[in-house]
Parts: sequence; structure tokens; C-alpha cells
Amino acid sequence: MSAGTRKKTKDNSPFACAWLLRAERRLAGPEGEWAKREPEEKRRTVTARPVRAAAPERLVTDQYDSHLIAVNKGRYFQRDDGLALQAGPFVAALEFATGKTATVVGKPDWEFFHSAVEDASGATGTSNDLPLGDFVMIGDDVIDDVQGAMRAGMRAILVKTGKYRAGDELRLATPPLAVVDSLEHAVDFLQAEGLLDGR
Repeated sequence: MSAGTRKKTKDNSPFACAWLLRAERRLAGPEGEWAKREPEEKRRTVTARPVRAAAPERLVTDQYDSHLIAVNKGRYFQRDDGLALQAGPFVAALEFATGKTATVVGKPDWEFFHSAVEDASGATGTSNDLPLGDFVMIGDDVIDDVQGAMRAGMRAILVKTGKYRAGDELRLATPPLAVVDSLEHAVDFLQAEGLLDGR
């Protein structure tokens, strides 16, 4: 699948299929090894179909020299009725069963943040050469949002909503730009610091 053939979702999201494209690049290896593979091998290696569609024994016995691709390794997410398990525990189970390490193509992987910056720059007509340090990630997940963004070279604000749990900010070796009570307070902070007017 190339960038020219990817389909957008109903909400016209620029991230449609971006995770699969990042997975292809990760699996490509040096000097365009991916391009040299036979079509049937590519089909077996990277597929957009859910893992549940594959026979479990194929993953465990490595019948097709399979690769595990995870959108993320988050532990939990916030639902209306409370916290629920995210992909991470299931990815860990598959890694244990197959003896493989999953390739992560979503948060907190640095490529996710780089892709977001590229897409944002293209959507606003700004230069793609803007340094990552000019971008601020605002999120309620201390690992996937805040730590992931900072490791990618961005700045980050931790918001005490949703997934946030008391003391999450103490888990970070490097403090974020700010820890605030709400998204509104994050915007107020950015305005007060002059970070919303291009400075």
C-alpha cells in the first residue's frame, strides 16, 4: 500500500492507514528490502486484517515468519463507565505466545509524533521543517502522550482528566512543560507563555 492509494476513513482523517504505512517502513529493512519481496510474502507479512482473523497456531508456530504489529501498548483507556484494558495486555500476551517483540506504530512510538507533525504542517500550509520542539502535545496519559512526545523531541502538557491518576507526573524523569487541571487551563497556560502566537 502506498501513500497514493491509501483510503481515508469516513471522518476524512489524515491518519487513515498511517499506522500500516509506518509498519511497512519499519519492516522494510535496509536498502529497500521490502520492495524486493514477492507480493505473496508481503501479503502474509503485513495485513490490515485483525489478528483474530488469523489462526492462533500460525502465530505460535511461526508458519509464515509473521511479524506482530501493535497500534499501541497502552495499559488502559478511559470509558464512560470507567477504565478498560487497552491493547497493551493483549499485545504482551501475543508477544509471550509467539516469542516475538511487537513493532509499535502508534503512541508512544516517536514515528507517530513525527507523522502527526508532518500532517499538521501540511494541513496548515506551514513548513515541514518546523522543529519538533515548536509543537506541544496535550494529553492525559503520562506515558503514551506526555513521555512519548517528549522522547520524540516535542514539549508536553499533562492534563488531570480522563486517564490521569494522582501522582502520574512523578513517574516522569523529566517534568513536562506544565501539569494542569483541564484542557482549558492548558490553553490558558500556552497563551500566558506566548506559545500560541508563533513565538
